[in-house]
Amino acid sequence: MNPLNNKLIDHPSVLEETCGICISEMRWVEGEYLDLLGNHRTITVLHPKSHRHYFHEDCLDDWVLNRPVCPLCKEKVPLSERVKAIIKIQKNAFKYSSLPLHLKRDRSVILATIKQCAALFEAIPTEILTPDLILEMIVTNPSVYRLISAELKTNRLFIRMLVEKKPYFITSIDYHLIFDKEINLAAVRQNGMLLGIIEPECRNDFEITLAAVTQNGMALGFARDYFKKHPVIIQAAIRQNPEAARYAIQTRFLKENYRVILGNIAMISLFFFVYYELVKSSGKDEKELESLKILLITTIPLIIISTLHAQFKNRLYRNFLLA
Repeated sequence: MNPLNNKLIDHPSVLEETCGICISEMRWVEGEYLDLLGNHRTITVLHPKSHRHYFHEDCLDDWVLNRPVCPLCKEKVPLSERVKAIIKIQKNAFKYSSLPLHLKRDRSVILATIKQCAALFEAIPTEILTPDLILEMIVTNPSVYRLISAELKTNRLFIRMLVEKKPYFITSIDYHLIFDKEINLAAVRQNGMLLGIIEPECRNDFEITLAAVTQNGMALGFARDYFKKHPVIIQAAIRQNPEAARYAIQTRFLKENYRVILGNIAMISLFFFVYYELVKSSGKDEKELESLKILLITTIPLIIISTLHAQFKNRLYRNFLLA
């Protein structure tokens, strides 16, 4: 009997066992083994006649693909039929078509095949192509996406699940779903920097922007100008990444103040230039020069006060962000 396929396990003892690889409990419930999430798991036992080591079948197969020894005692382990098929496929993916039907339906064998060659998606039995399996196949090899049906490509729930696993698919989805709020939220929650490549209309949404900066504070750089001034957005960005404070200090709100400073400097320069030209020209009346002096005397203090006020606002805002 192949120890990898031995199902003659003492059920009461399994209740107290854990998988030697993933360290999760094995529970015997109503005639089948379940993991902690309630999913069916096939149990494999090594060395049934001596010390008995228990594993989930898929965990052990993944282990044996890289190390053909028992994870606990390091004794050599014979390869199961599934592992042999996967090794064969890793050498030549087109060997999939010659496998027995029960192996063609095996999830691990299918994923190993798709990883090597996306084109073999067409060779997989259609009756086992569930949305969950197709999703795993796309995650394994993104090229599968162009081979799936148009119905799946326009399925809002499927696309949202896909974007949660592969956020960059937000740029490849069907046009009718590009503006979907839930799909865009799923993308930026996984990678906030995608705020810079989603549709401009979606960047107008407060919730999407907040989700993006909460995931990555530096996404603040892609936010709309009016969101860059919003205290909730700014605080969420800085909370996630304190380095975002340096960027927030240079937002449009502060740039407007710096424009005031630069404008004031330009006005002073202009006044002095005009005054100099008037003094320089001998044909000007003294009353005109006197009136210009009065204008300069009254305007310059106002310009200085305006400049100092803008600098004061900048200082207050900087302290607020860095607090």
